Amino acid sequence: MRRCWKNMNNLVLSLAPKFTKLLTLVLRQENLQLEDTAFETIAKFCHDLQDLDLSKSFKLGDRSL
Repeated sequence: MRRCWKNMNNLVLSLAPKFTKLLTLVLRQENLQLEDTAFETIAKFCHDLQDLDLSKSFKLGDRSL
């Protein structure tokens, strides 16, 4: 995963539709990597999600919240 850190947003976009039964997801960020599109995709596909950690997700806009 180390090589993927620069493409984390694209990784979430591609994996979220495949993991629709997720219950817990931790997306704590040290480097600002995730954008609104990633969170919109999670919301669209991961309906069973009960615990979502978005610590330090400073790039989030009103649209994804």
